[in-house]
Amino acid sequence: MLKFTCRIILHLVLGLLIFLNPPKILAQSDKYFLFANKILIIQTSQLEMSIEGGVINFIKDISSGEELVKTSAWVNRPYFSNGFMPSETSSVEFQKLNSNQGRLIYTISTRQLIFDINIDTTGEVLIQLTALGNGIPSSLDLPIINITQSSVILGSGAKYKRGDPPSNDSSNHSSFPSPIMAVVEGNNSVAAFWAETTSYPPHNINLNHQNSYDTLLLNTGRDPKESNSQKIVSPVWRIGTYKAWNKAAKRWRVKFEERTGAKPLWKNTSPWVRNIHAMFWGTNNYSRASQLVSELKDPGKLNIDPKKILFFLWNGDRIVLFGDHTLARVIGMPTPEVTNLLNANQMPIVLYHPWTLIHSDSGTSSRLSQLSAQGYLPPGYSFNPDYESTPQNWQNYWSDIKVNYFDGSSLYVLHPGSTKFQNYLVRNLGNYLATHKSQGAYMDILGMDHGFMFSTGKKVIDGHDYITGEVSAISNFLVHKPDFAIMSEYLSPWIMPFAFYTWQGAETYKSYYSSIKINHPLRVALTGSYSWTRESNEKNTDDTVSALLGGLPELSLVGNYQVSNEKAIWSQQRAKLFTDMELFNDIPEVWDPEALAYYRSKTGNWFKYKKIGASYAYVEELPNGSEFIRLVQGGNYIPIPVTPTPINFSKPGDANGDGRVDGLDYVIWVDNYGFINVSSPSQGDFNEDGRVDGLDYVIWVDNYSV
Repeated sequence: MLKFTCRIILHLVLGLLIFLNPPKILAQSDKYFLFANKILIIQTSQLEMSIEGGVINFIKDISSGEELVKTSAWVNRPYFSNGFMPSETSSVEFQKLNSNQGRLIYTISTRQLIFDINIDTTGEVLIQLTALGNGIPSSLDLPIINITQSSVILGSGAKYKRGDPPSNDSSNHSSFPSPIMAVVEGNNSVAAFWAETTSYPPHNINLNHQNSYDTLLLNTGRDPKESNSQKIVSPVWRIGTYKAWNKAAKRWRVKFEERTGAKPLWKNTSPWVRNIHAMFWGTNNYSRASQLVSELKDPGKLNIDPKKILFFLWNGDRIVLFGDHTLARVIGMPTPEVTNLLNANQMPIVLYHPWTLIHSDSGTSSRLSQLSAQGYLPPGYSFNPDYESTPQNWQNYWSDIKVNYFDGSSLYVLHPGSTKFQNYLVRNLGNYLATHKSQGAYMDILGMDHGFMFSTGKKVIDGHDYITGEVSAISNFLVHKPDFAIMSEYLSPWIMPFAFYTWQGAETYKSYYSSIKINHPLRVALTGSYSWTRESNEKNTDDTVSALLGGLPELSLVGNYQVSNEKAIWSQQRAKLFTDMELFNDIPEVWDPEALAYYRSKTGNWFKYKKIGASYAYVEELPNGSEFIRLVQGGNYIPIPVTPTPINFSKPGDANGDGRVDGLDYVIWVDNYGFINVSSPSQGDFNEDGRVDGLDYVIWVDNYSV
């Protein structure tokens, strides 16, 4: 009884101490801001930074004491032809709005540049810029200048090291999109910058890399939804310092999920998506499909559960006319025989859908003539689009929301923000998938901003520009059809919360975008847990590029069209590894610098793809700290680990699964203190209530040395 009473008293005392003396990483409530001599100094529990002359010229990580940016505000300033940057003579004032909010206002002639600054409870700094006045430029920059640290990493997966040749690059490329984020790497810490928005004004992070220094420009363009031509408002830029780049990536993901409602693949709202770990490039040949199912289920061959394989059938050229579900004669696919076989074996099917594309009048005539000449037009065919009006009214119905697509004549693109398009999508896509017994759709051109094609009067329809229109239309569809899943063409930031798979991956990178630098795993760390990307055995894509892009392994059978036998056999070994261990891309607490990608597994052990000698291999990290090569390039998958012991979190307070509750677990708790939307003891959430807080600390203390 005495021991129990003492323990209760200890908990009360610890709770009081945590309340009165919160952990170091919590922001304090006093003196965040110091303004003097036109310089604003911001001091939080996490970092110290200064803004002078409209640029960030100093950032210091409090935990390590490392100065990540330190320079004069007036040396190597970026060149602005529009002149919209403060000079040394520009007037500036600071208004402290409350204990953790302030406003910095520069007056430049008759215009204003406003910094609205908020200090998060974690000690991170949030900055939103506003430009006001007649004659403001078409875009707005927040520069971080004269960065001389060892390297800068962009959300695209490009790492630029000191001494690399001069270059200009961006975090996000319109044709090959990525998260808009940048990380400055020091010796003992990093500084990270990223955008947080759900309205998606045009924005990016641009890098000017020189031999001796780097400049980052947090850039914002004019939002087509903004009616005031004399105003530009940036997204909120989050700035923080962390122990390593993977810690910054984990924090990015926490905020991304809070903001968008995104769920990682293993928690996807479509139950069947949670089972997918490889894909098969579809065939309409019944005997070939039957062979696939047979080999998957044969213990002596592939021995893979069919429901873990996605059957992706690109059939866009088999649809007679977009908007109608009728397939071409003779070459139409899928056939009922194939879909019935796949459905009977619970193998999910994804088919093509044109998304916002429809045929124009001339495109319709050309398409029907082509199919007729080839003998592919169904006898007696008449266009019967699946929408709420008549076939005769089809073109006129869309007249106020359509524009010519790139080809200028054969296709129109519809504005996805339109209410009538969104209603059409629920009906048309839902019925299309049901008709062909499919569980998802590859949405052509989804994820690319086509708003530039629309005239000024059509850029915003029903309150949405093209980007927010895509978000609204897909969100609305999934509300009505939650079991269906979406595959996009582009993995844009606004589509990533919805698309479990994307066309753009190692194959498109090899074919079109290989000039874009990708040499670091930051991109896959940010995106890989939410969306798989496409690779191609037919195009013999590079496994290392696929790993950096979060590729979903493509499974091929020996004899598949244009796939070498060697590639087919290797693809089967990878598919067996991914499906057997149920691998998903994720971020570990410590990232091996030699690893291109990390994967969580069903056992709780981490897997990684890293260089071993002159080759690459999938390696399992065992709880005792050793490593086991499960699959090396050109080899066979080894299904039995040396010590098949999963991480054991059975002891409360044991964050690293080593069977002890000690200082190492405390370090993990401190590193993650204040995080929410977590649910694992490995992140310090010992009571698994979704947040890392003082209650978890009490659990650690109560079990210390157990």
